[in-house]
Amino acid sequence: MHMGTFDGESVYYIITDSNDETHVDLITEKQEWKVELALPLSNTPKEALQTVYMFTDGVDDDGIHGYQAEVFSSTPTQTDEYSALASITNVSWKIG
Repeated sequence: MHMGTFDGESVYYIITDSNDETHVDLITEKQEWKVELALPLSNTPKEALQTVYMFTDGVDDDGIHGYQAEVFSSTPTQTDEYSALASITNVSWKIG
């Protein structure tokens, strides 16, 4: 199980499938169980997806890339906004 955040609070989640082969391999290795490559997920309309922010650098932590935990745009309690499917936005910190 992974830990992320929503609105400053911890959320726990699992990852079972991805349409991105790089994420399939990375997440499978990190969580020690197989994530399935599911290319048909690429056909999901954007409006049916929530956004998850995944950090590719910054503060070392337990996020998928080894940095800050993922940040979710919604949870199941946001019944009008929540989707179990997510669009990933990779975030990198800029000095300045």
